Amino acid sequence: MSARRPSSFVLSLWPVVLTYLILSAAVLYRYQAWPSLVPSADAMSYVEHGLAFRQFGLMSNFGNLRTYGYPLLIFFYSFIAGFKPLSITLVAGALQLTLYGVAVLWLTARIARQSKTLARATAIGLLLNPILVAVVGDVLTEGPTLILVVVALVALINSARAQRTAAALLWAVIGAVLTNFSLMIRPANVFLILAWNFGLLISLYRPRQGIQQFPLLLGYCAAWLFSAAATWAPQYFYNAALGSPGILPAAPILGIQLKWGILLLKYATIVTGGHADGLLFPNPWCVPPVPDLHPWLWYFEHPTRGLATILGHLFAGFNFEYPFVYVYDLEPVYALPLPACTWMVIAVGLLYAITLLGSVSSARPDRLAAIVMIGTLCVMVVTLNAVIAVENRFNLIPFAVLSVVAAQFVLADRENIALRRSIVVVAVAVAVIGTMLSERMRGSALTWSADLAAYPCLAAARAALTP
Repeated sequence: MSARRPSSFVLSLWPVVLTYLILSAAVLYRYQAWPSLVPSADAMSYVEHGLAFRQFGLMSNFGNLRTYGYPLLIFFYSFIAGFKPLSITLVAGALQLTLYGVAVLWLTARIARQSKTLARATAIGLLLNPILVAVVGDVLTEGPTLILVVVALVALINSARAQRTAAALLWAVIGAVLTNFSLMIRPANVFLILAWNFGLLISLYRPRQGIQQFPLLLGYCAAWLFSAAATWAPQYFYNAALGSPGILPAAPILGIQLKWGILLLKYATIVTGGHADGLLFPNPWCVPPVPDLHPWLWYFEHPTRGLATILGHLFAGFNFEYPFVYVYDLEPVYALPLPACTWMVIAVGLLYAITLLGSVSSARPDRLAAIVMIGTLCVMVVTLNAVIAVENRFNLIPFAVLSVVAAQFVLADRENIALRRSIVVVAVAVAVIGTMLSERMRGSALTWSADLAAYPCLAAARAALTP
């Protein structure tokens, strides 16, 4: 295949790229008109810590709830944007959307060498999904995480296709550096580290001509250890100064999330009066007390309610009542069309993915490695989100993958009409039911300041937090 064909294929995607640019411009405008930078919001916290790096020195202070990675990116953004928070949102959004677009086009160019249909589906699924674009353009850790996932996938494909040991090692080291640093962007990215390494091992499972596996593995292990030490050491020493040495935030975030995962099916953020407030989706199956020390014990004490809670989280995590993380309007005009469209995409993507599982074992080594990495990552992310206080943005990676598979379903050859018709019928039914349940869930939402008397678990939690 000519070396020029992948680049010409990318050029053929100009309608997709143009639409992505329009979506990106709309997102950037939205975050200037209705900003995420409001008091008590995560976005404001990241900006404040990043600006503290400018004023008081790197790693000066970022509390015990954050890792240093995203504040460090804000620190670099501030050299372009200055010290004005709204300017930082514009610069951060523009740079993240640009990097994301370039990364996705790079990935499609690599995929196009083997399958133009899959490459086109990748571009459509990742660039034309407005929810993905909205989150990537926000001042939150999910945007950089998605960019790192895409670039790590490119590195894995390049390493798996390399015909020389040095080239395979180089791309493997690049992937190791990216994924190890991703842990400092977001603690849940430990799953990305595990999935990346699993995919890399799969790529080495079958011997390849020109690749010496032992030197490659030895060099990779040394590079992995070095990059892990280099990227994690700043967090370790910062935590040690707080009296809690470790590479994750000093606060017990997992325990807190597990507890609130019992109290709530989902958590969102509403902006009222210029301040962020909790938008709560109470768990109707919660009964007090919920243990503070080992909240997971609640699931064993109430197994039936626990199973219902897990299923509720799975639904809530993929149910998009609002496309933006910070909600300004509880009754938007798209309140019904949005969940209908997203549930249609999710259902088609999941059903079509199931039909493709039979061909996984016979896939080329590079494709198999990519499938294993993405599949492992999605399973681990969804499993964690089934038991914590989930927000929609936490399931961004699985949703992105399902969007790509759904786009592939639309573009694929019409070889099995009966199967395709069945998938569409089931997906429409899922979309209808999902929209009805979504409307019911949206109607149950209440703010943290509302009367919680009808929800004993939440009332007890508020009483415990009130001085």
